[in-house]
Amino acid sequence: MKIRTPAYYQNFRCIAGACPDTCCRGWAIVVDDAAWEKYQSLPGEIGARLRSALTRQDGDRVIGCGADGRCRMLDADGLCSLQRACGEEALCQTCRRFPRFVTEIGHNREVGLSLSCPEAARLILSQDAPVQFFLHTTDEAVTICHDVDADFYFQLKRARDQIIGLLQARTQPVPVRVQLVNELCCRLQRCQGRFARQTMEQVLDTPISPPRRAAYPQGLTQRQILLRMLAARSPRRADWPQRLLEAAAEIDRLLASAYALELITEFNEFCRGTEVLQEQLLVYYVNKYLIRAAFDRDIAGAARYCLASWAVIRQLAFAQWLQGIAPDWDGEQAPQGRTPDWITLCQQYAAETENDEEGRAALCRYLRRLPRRKMQDLLGGEWLLDAD
Repeated sequence: MKIRTPAYYQNFRCIAGACPDTCCRGWAIVVDDAAWEKYQSLPGEIGARLRSALTRQDGDRVIGCGADGRCRMLDADGLCSLQRACGEEALCQTCRRFPRFVTEIGHNREVGLSLSCPEAARLILSQDAPVQFFLHTTDEAVTICHDVDADFYFQLKRARDQIIGLLQARTQPVPVRVQLVNELCCRLQRCQGRFARQTMEQVLDTPISPPRRAAYPQGLTQRQILLRMLAARSPRRADWPQRLLEAAAEIDRLLASAYALELITEFNEFCRGTEVLQEQLLVYYVNKYLIRAAFDRDIAGAARYCLASWAVIRQLAFAQWLQGIAPDWDGEQAPQGRTPDWITLCQQYAAETENDEEGRAALCRYLRRLPRRKMQDLLGGEWLLDAD
């Protein structure tokens, strides 16, 4: 088995009760068959408490949440009562693994950390150097067989490496890198058609031209649509839909302002100080999700989901930044925006979207059908106004 991990993977340590957003809230915990059987005979008070929490949901065996949305095995101090009483080995596979994720294709296993965990988000987004990925081989036998096209899979891996390289090219502003990646993925998707004129290999060997100056204010309008789509999903945090809708409403107020372009320019300048964080965010999404196109060959859908997630998070940061602007600002001097909490925004967005497979699939379908020009606008018409 070939195992691929990001360089920071081994540095993760769960902070348990000190976590500001416990993974034991907002999600029913799916229990694997081995743990379910073990739980049926667990003795004592802890066994009785656990069995009272076990239920079925959407065909899965789960440990349910209480009225407060927290796992029923979570104590008031933020620690798991089952692990406290019986040790880590008593946990089901879901609890033992999180926030680690695994993607297996043939004899290739990719392991990483989920951005939906606050400590993992801090670790991922605080890296200064471009992230590297390590590969090592074990004697473990392959137990999962997927029906994927081997040639397509190996070209997809090469494409992902090239895309990550584009995202880590720090001589270009992040919005320019994003547009380059979007253009490359559009070309790669066209290779999948019956009447394709180029192979993936030919596309990857052809230089990508600099992106056009995407339109303003169409980009704001496209992101407003996404914010409202996301707000319509069932939330993990009760306040999440309202925050999305407030960010969407902020776009209307911005477009109505006589100083919209000045505010956008100032925010663009502010974002130059967060480009490494934005790069790490983009690399995280591309590394995790693009390889899944091996199953359905939908490169554009997977790539657009990754890039649109960055665009939505940046728009949420913009809305947070605008909260610091005085309502009577007259445009005479640079406004002092509120410093966004990028790491928390990224973590909360991931916690609300990455475990909502139905919602994520719907978003991918919407983005896949979006005309090329509108996708370019969504990824930052106004963010390219002052790009070099």
